[in-house]
Amino acid sequence: MIVGQVAASPIKIGEQLTKEAVSKKCGPQTSEEPASFNAKVSNQGVDAVPPPAIRQSQGVDPVKELADWNGGWAPAPVEWEERAKFDNSYFFNYVYREWAPTLPVGNVNFDLNDPAFASGEWQVVNNQITAALVHPVSIPDLDNSDNQQAQLYGTGEEAIIKWNADEAARQNRIEGTQPLYPNLKNEIQFMDFGPHEHAPKVDCYLRPSQPSDTAQIAAIYNYYVQNSHVTEDQENITESAIQSLGAKLKQEKLPFIVVVKGNAPQSQHSCSGQPKVLILKGETVLGFALAHSSTYGFGGLRTGRSRFNVKAEVFVHHEYLRNKLGRSLMDKLLQCTSLHSGSNAYKWVNPDPSNLVYEVGGLIPLHTMSVSLVGPQTSRSKADDAEFRWKKEFLLSLLYQEQGMLKRASRTTKDGNIYCPTPMFLDNIIYTKYLTTEKEVPVRS
Repeated sequence: MIVGQVAASPIKIGEQLTKEAVSKKCGPQTSEEPASFNAKVSNQGVDAVPPPAIRQSQGVDPVKELADWNGGWAPAPVEWEERAKFDNSYFFNYVYREWAPTLPVGNVNFDLNDPAFASGEWQVVNNQITAALVHPVSIPDLDNSDNQQAQLYGTGEEAIIKWNADEAARQNRIEGTQPLYPNLKNEIQFMDFGPHEHAPKVDCYLRPSQPSDTAQIAAIYNYYVQNSHVTEDQENITESAIQSLGAKLKQEKLPFIVVVKGNAPQSQHSCSGQPKVLILKGETVLGFALAHSSTYGFGGLRTGRSRFNVKAEVFVHHEYLRNKLGRSLMDKLLQCTSLHSGSNAYKWVNPDPSNLVYEVGGLIPLHTMSVSLVGPQTSRSKADDAEFRWKKEFLLSLLYQEQGMLKRASRTTKDGNIYCPTPMFLDNIIYTKYLTTEKEVPVRS
């Protein structure tokens, strides 16, 4: 027989006082006196007084504890009407001088091999092995409650019932309950959803600009030089200017993208085993987009205070306008200069996958991208100016924000063109998009 031992130190009981002695020692108390320290029973305590005597002779009236610093009423707790007044200042004396002396002290012997004890059905209660205490189920008293719903659903019993029901449902799913549509995943995988909402209306694909695209890029740009007021240049540019522009953007690690007519070429494996895309000769360029520095220093570098800002330029062949080519170019441009994931509405081909300029985020940290809409002074206020309206709606759909207008900041060519035969001043309306948040920009960059 194995014997277990439980030891407990007896609690010393101080001086015994009668109920009459308490009254004689403390004296009669007014309603204000319980709030003072001297009005409480001394540290000697009351040992032999029944619980009601301690609870009645010690503590502070809860009403006195609800005052704020200025002596006014403090805000009432939630559901105060349902709370009973409670004061626990008597608790120390009650536990250690009335309840604790009733506990057993000394050694308690019991058999650890008792089957009832080993199985957990019986437990050590005070000084003997007996059946575990049965805790009654808490049943809400709905008849005497002002808020029956709170009493009914705010109990632990209801929470356990709900948890058991949820757990049973979860187990049913784990045990292989058949889904309502078992083949839905496969059906969605091979489902034809049709073209993307923002997919180009012509067969095309996007890729980085190549030296062979120079002539076509210059032709697209020169058309707008002669037939609009949207270009900074007022005379036709040469192919060498486009080549210099491409070299400058490559040096500054900024994107220069073109949209090409036709199907995207298929990738082929090179001798090294890496996929490689061959650019076909004679491709037709339908538009281009680039991001360049908005400001240069006197030294011709973009490493000054405006190094985190770029300006976007998008041009589409005049015969292919309103085919969502410009949206595709702008979407890819944003992807290369920010953490924008792209819409996947177009096909993208990068002949050189190691060139990370055209990956998400690009190679240099950027903060803002700006776009200027240039037009006559009255174009912004004209309700029938469809040219300005659709450009503005296009930028707003890409989450650009209108920052302001520079009045008469530009002027058309002095010799005039087809769009504007006589010189006139133009307004510049600035739109800006934040590519990254301020916290995403490296501190020492």
